[in-house]
Amino acid sequence: ENERLRNMLNFTNSKNEYKYIGADIKGLSGENFLDGFTINRGSKDGIKKGMVAITAEGLVGQVTSVGSNWSIVQSLCNENIAVAAHVLSTKESDGIVKGYRGNDEKFLAEITGLSISSKIKEGDTILTSGLGLVYPKGIKIGTVLEVKEDKAAVMKSAIIKPTVDFNTLEQVLIVVPDDIIEVKYNY
Repeated sequence: ENERLRNMLNFTNSKNEYKYIGADIKGLSGENFLDGFTINRGSKDGIKKGMVAITAEGLVGQVTSVGSNWSIVQSLCNENIAVAAHVLSTKESDGIVKGYRGNDEKFLAEITGLSISSKIKEGDTILTSGLGLVYPKGIKIGTVLEVKEDKAAVMKSAIIKPTVDFNTLEQVLIVVPDDIIEVKYNY
């Protein structure tokens, strides 16, 4: 636990263009992390709907509900969350990352909307692109496990293993941007 806290502190010191609010995970808001989880910070702490949750390892998800002393975070493995992303090695491929449910119910995501000519390959690192102004640029999302080609749609997609291990997640950092955009979801 000390090492995890030290990593988070080192991360916030190295990424000081934003303010961060530390939060503990208090429980799941459904059956598992795919359904989201509750944190012990809310509106009285400055948390607002649409803020981004991270760890020193990478992107966790986004705040979707806020109470006075609690908030719900949906993980990036949830199919309702969409993140503008790019491939680190090529820097040319912009796509959208959403939750992906494989047959084994592991916590995975998928980047879609890539050009058929994209040079994306297994092992590539996927980062937030900053497009859409919700997720800050350059946050690690995950590593490509498998690339798929859809010749009919002339597109590529890839399955991603998130950098964050949701099975051991206990704390998150909420990114406080200079100007906050409240995101509306239609469920």
